[in-house]
Amino acid sequence: MDQIKPHILIVDDVYINLHLLDHLLRHQGYDFSFAQSGEQVFEIMRQENIDLILLDVMLPGINGYEVCRKLKAEPRTQDIPVIFLTVKTEKDEIVRGFESGGVDYVSKPFNSAELIARIRTHLDLRGARQMALEFADRLAETNERLLLQNEQLQKASHEIESLKHLLAQCPECNVKLTDAQL
Repeated sequence: MDQIKPHILIVDDVYINLHLLDHLLRHQGYDFSFAQSGEQVFEIMRQENIDLILLDVMLPGINGYEVCRKLKAEPRTQDIPVIFLTVKTEKDEIVRGFESGGVDYVSKPFNSAELIARIRTHLDLRGARQMALEFADRLAETNERLLLQNEQLQKASHEIESLKHLLAQCPECNVKLTDAQL
């Protein structure tokens, strides 16, 4: 059975960065799309299923932090991991990235092996989270079915007890049944 490749959205307005990431991700076997502005991110998100976003902070129009905040505010995109990939390395910028909803923050120039390891880690975490949510949903459905069946069994048990009591008191039966016989 073929495994579906994760689809990564690369958001950067500098062509050389897009080219480097294209080469790196292609070599790793990932599917990917490009956006060069925050506005393009939202267009792509409406059309494609994205598993992870590599997001630059400095973009024309909407900056990366605002793009991330908007993605995290939407139920359809809130669980997609966002890794900031930027030249902004000041501590307050890094904190701002996490506060806006990013799951990781990688400085440019980046180490290719480190970036790939971080991408894999966050894709694995997302997959595990999705499996846990699916399991929780199935467990809740099973629990509801069991509660309904238990309720039906209790109702049936109560009806049986009522019938046993009636049979024991039956004057036409002319026979007094013991509990063991019932």
